Amino acid sequence: MNVLADFADLDSDEQFEVLAELGFNLPDMPPELRTDSNRVHGCQSAVWIAVSVCDGRVRIEAASDSVIVRGLLYVLADIYGGLTPGEALRVDTTAILAQIADGLSGNRTAGYQAIVATIKHRLIGWAA
Repeated sequence: MNVLADFADLDSDEQFEVLAELGFNLPDMPPELRTDSNRVHGCQSAVWIAVSVCDGRVRIEAASDSVIVRGLLYVLADIYGGLTPGEALRVDTTAILAQIADGLSGNRTAGYQAIVATIKHRLIGWAA
């Protein structure tokens, strides 16, 4: 499934509806992964990200207390999931943000950027 296709030709209100729907569909993150070391700092909402590589492919597990942020996490997990770490580090996350969140607030945009920075930081060691 190409989750970005869900956002084609939507206005900002419709984009928020899709993000909310995706947020409700984000798989639950195991409680043992909701640690301070997996916490994303720089987000207004509580956000946790666990990045792993299995058989050379990226896997992301995530959680948030905000349904819209959960939707953003769903999109990122969908896009990064299955890529090699090197491929994941080359993902154009600015283009993704422009496509999925036309009306995103400044705080949520900053949170998205903090989430992406966290993912990329954790992938650097795997890509070497």
